[in-house]
Formats: sequence, C-alpha cells, structure tokens
Amino acid sequence: MTDLPTASILLAIPFAHAVLRDHLAPGDLTLDATAGNGHDSLFLASLTSPGGRVFACDIQPAAITSARTLLHQHGVPPESVHLFCASHDTFPALLPPSIRGHLAAAIFNLGYLPGSDKSCVTSPNSTLAAISSALDWLRPGGLLVAVLYPGHPGGLEESTAVRALASSLPRHSAHAVELKALNTATPAPSTIVIRKP
Repeated sequence: MTDLPTASILLAIPFAHAVLRDHLAPGDLTLDATAGNGHDSLFLASLTSPGGRVFACDIQPAAITSARTLLHQHGVPPESVHLFCASHDTFPALLPPSIRGHLAAAIFNLGYLPGSDKSCVTSPNSTLAAISSALDWLRPGGLLVAVLYPGHPGGLEESTAVRALASSLPRHSAHAVELKALNTATPAPSTIVIRKP
C-alpha cells in the first residue's frame, strides 16, 4: 500500500472494506496477501471473529512485526490471525491444504509498506501468480479485492497487469468490476473486485 494522502486513496480503501464488510461473517476464512502494517488483517479479523481465521503474508519482516503489534494492541487472539513472512505468491505452500476452495475473501493492498523503503514494492509477476492462486482458493461466491496504486515507480505496470488479468477472466469463472476516481491530476488508485460464481 502507498501512503499518498490523496482523496482517491480515501475512496479506494473504504470501498474495498465496504465490499468485504457486506460479504464476510463470523467463522469465515480470509487471506490478507499483503499484510503491511496490519490494518487489513485487523479489519478482516473484526469481521470474521469469533471462529474465523485470517492468513496474512508480507515479504518484509518489519511489516510482520508491525502487524503483530497492531493486532496485539487491539486484543486480537494470536490464533485468529496467522502471519507469514513470505511473498504473497507462496501462500499456497503456507496455508493448510484443506482450506483450498474455502476462502471467503482475499485482499491485495499493493504497492509499498507505508513509512518504509519505497523501493521495496509488489511486482507484477508475483502479484499475478498470487491473484491467480487466490482465485483458485476462493469458495463459490468468494471475493478477491485488489487495491492498485499506479502512481509510484512500477505501480502503473503492476496495475495494468492486474487489470488485464481481471479483464481476461472468462465470465463463467469470475465477475470483475473496478472503481476508480476519474477527476484527478495524478494517476489514481483503483479497486478491483472479482467475485467467484
């Protein structure tokens, strides 16, 4: 995720959360593919407890530490959120095989870790692989939400690649929509939502 203070970001993330809020229920299984500072993991945990589980990945140790601290501060039981210091495209090797096809939702908040090294960013190859895997791990009716940030170096390439992947999905296997601010002077973040029928 980027930390640019623009109105379009204020649109993209609340929209992503609103979609998930209307979709998730206690006991659901979810994936936070880009844990960052833990805000999405905390949000998912609040919607799926009691009884739910959040599986969260981030390649940066600082992100995992920050996420663990935030979750602890909010009293989230450690068994509710499973944190993995790993690239998001490796999540299929980390999660219990028994939950494949049972994830209620997955969120990808792409870009870089706010307040950290902006040169460490998500990249098209690993992101496309992770999204493709996440779609396979969703249950029928499951949602994948991806917040895209084209404004940082490499962000436009990644956003374009994710948009192309979503656009290419056959209608019988997925329904994809995008929300994007149009009247901005800089490249606006957008939110893609993919629903598995």
